[in-house]
Amino acid sequence: MRVERGDFVVDRSFGQDELERAKIFLADTKTPQGRLLIAQGRDRASLMVSEIERLAAEFIMEGRCTLGHAIDSYLRAYVTPLIDCGVDKVQQTAKAARARLESCRNIEISYIKSGFVVPSGPLAGLREHAKGFAKQKIGDFYIDDLTEQETTEYIDVRLRQGKAKSTVKREIYALQAVVNKLRFTDNKAWKRLNGHNPFAEADKAKVKGGERRRRRIISPDEEEALLTELRKCRNKEMPLIFAVAISTGMRRAEILGLLWSQIDVERRVINLDADQTKADEERLVILLPEAVAAFKVIPRVDERVFHYKIEGFKTVFRRVLERAKLDGIHMHDTRRSFISRVLKDITSSPVAIADMIGATQRGEFAEADHRAHPARQHDRCWLHSNGGGAAFSCWAQGRANDRALREHGAGEEGLTNHDLQRFLGALMTSISVPYVVKKSEFINCPVPFDHKRA
Repeated sequence: MRVERGDFVVDRSFGQDELERAKIFLADTKTPQGRLLIAQGRDRASLMVSEIERLAAEFIMEGRCTLGHAIDSYLRAYVTPLIDCGVDKVQQTAKAARARLESCRNIEISYIKSGFVVPSGPLAGLREHAKGFAKQKIGDFYIDDLTEQETTEYIDVRLRQGKAKSTVKREIYALQAVVNKLRFTDNKAWKRLNGHNPFAEADKAKVKGGERRRRRIISPDEEEALLTELRKCRNKEMPLIFAVAISTGMRRAEILGLLWSQIDVERRVINLDADQTKADEERLVILLPEAVAAFKVIPRVDERVFHYKIEGFKTVFRRVLERAKLDGIHMHDTRRSFISRVLKDITSSPVAIADMIGATQRGEFAEADHRAHPARQHDRCWLHSNGGGAAFSCWAQGRANDRALREHGAGEEGLTNHDLQRFLGALMTSISVPYVVKKSEFINCPVPFDHKRA
């Protein structure tokens, strides 16, 4: 319709079902204020359309959320509480998770806009020249708009940027966890996805492998050079921390979180709490003589053995390595160095070593041990003795055990159950070697024990 009122002329169209809006529009044209609002596009009829459009948009957008919103919800629910928990090891892990997700959300990926044809087959290489080609940060995408093409494009972009396959793999699994947790952080968004997780369908074959296993062992010369520089540090805890690490195989976070109440130098054990270990399980660390000597020289200031935070220790240790001109050494290499010494001097059992250092994947150690010593699988001696209320077990095998047997006068004949228990007590006092934990079939059992095959 066209309305002419003096100098005021306006055209407006209405649908067949919009009679009420047309009446309101005509009423507004009769007043100066109404004509002014019509000229500004803010008349009542126009606002009715805007409200309808808004409600329609809300209906369409209900439950939709961007990946950036999902990341914010995930960080707020699962990561920020850990950063504020006060446990140094947990805080460092949470900070690393936050930094990873904040980095992921800002990665730009290319895509083809809705309504345009995605090139495929022989034309896939011309994707950048196709109509509708655009780039956008992955955090700005609505999750229900993401497909396996976009998430695989994320993998390609990160690999082209020179990131290691293992790094990209961790990022993809982190983003996959963010979407999975929407069922708890934004249930409407999760229901809209109907269980679809675009990161679960990404082409992970592109990041298969790529795990570079470190096999670095600190040589005696490197250890001496490192200790020389560590002794020059103003904080005298630095060489002591390194000495404990190299003589126990404990992880950095486990050492820095130690309390004096957890250390029993007389019994030569350390009781680690579940929140201190990587596997979140309590662990008993049995100390070798070198570790006992290291703990005896550490001065007691308060309940904590060491007072470094993880970040502070990492910074100082990196500077020490630079001064010592030692490249490619990490603090974690002390665990491999400890294992190397144990293999050389104490036991060749991978299963025993796994128990000593708190390794979580013991199946691989057991399989390796079975390949190396198949006969030992049937002739293990499992020990169990109590001392100060803490139970621990040993596996008597290898050269250390043969030496102990000879020293305590074990002959060629089989040992009785009583002889075996006397030998176990002597063995525990003569060598401080931890072995794998398992209940014994020999305790309270009259079966003779063949020490040659053990």
